[in-house]
Amino acid sequence: VVCDDLTWAEGIALGSPVYWAMMSARSKEFLDNVQERCFGWPVKELEFKIGAAFATGAHTSSGKDATIQAFHGFFMSVQMIVVGGEFYSACHLGACATHPDGRPSSEASLPQPMGPELGPAT
Repeated sequence: VVCDDLTWAEGIALGSPVYWAMMSARSKEFLDNVQERCFGWPVKELEFKIGAAFATGAHTSSGKDATIQAFHGFFMSVQMIVVGGEFYSACHLGACATHPDGRPSSEASLPQPMGPELGPAT
């Protein structure tokens, strides 16, 4: 992702694999450096853009919601509008997936609706 991509896009979907209920170090580094590398302070260029998050994990309770919430924290701190998943999805806060070896059959049949949520919001 280059700074221009963040500027022209109406909505931004960010995601990460889950490591101990946290986003990956590369994802965190990207968020930590976006101010200095792209915009300066305050970050006005992302204000009122749509933000959505997704996460993948090895187990059902691997911390996907916590990882998605970390992305939401970034979105809110730069005044973005946060969209999440639907009530009946596997993750209410955004889209998530569990590795097939650890995924219960009840999660496998649930929709992951982030795309339909992000599109109309922009």
